Amino acid sequence: MPKEVVIIGAGGHSKVVADIIIKSKDKLIGFLDDNLKIGSKIIENYQVLGKIEECFDLQKEKKELYFIIAIGDNHIRKEIYNKYKLNYYIAIHPNSNIGLEVQIGEGTVIMANACVNSGTQIGNNCIINTGAIIEHDNKIEDYVHVSPNATLCRYRKSRKIYTYRSRSYCKKQCSSKKRLYDRSRRSSSKRH
Repeated sequence: MPKEVVIIGAGGHSKVVADIIIKSKDKLIGFLDDNLKIGSKIIENYQVLGKIEECFDLQKEKKELYFIIAIGDNHIRKEIYNKYKLNYYIAIHPNSNIGLEVQIGEGTVIMANACVNSGTQIGNNCIINTGAIIEHDNKIEDYVHVSPNATLCRYRKSRKIYTYRSRSYCKKQCSSKKRLYDRSRRSSSKRH
């Protein structure tokens, strides 16, 4: 049975989340946003239903309704999540790759072509963006954003409310580069 989902926030990030909900064969109801007028069209025929605070009324009307916070700012996501105790949806794009024994917290979004390998734990309200790679046995804390194409290598514990930019974060890789550099310096000093 498809889940019915309301998106909190109606900016650019919310359009990507809407796409995930629709491609996951769940039912998008609409958007809640404090900065846009009711009826504002966001994507296709989906509109703003009201202000964010109206989530409680919607939840009372329909107990099986889900919500997802589609706001890129980690601190604002945390503030909304702590303020509104709701049924939170987990959005996983059908073209992402999720390994065995991966734990994903409520309200988290995993976008297209992201790869989350075995044994990884992802907290609540995280964004695992397009093409991000999270290797095995990582622990991603709540409200973390892993940017497009960022790579987190194994055995990493993230900070809370943090953004990993589009690059590699590999402790072992960095230390092995230093060892190679040290070896080459030692080799060149023996030649003189």
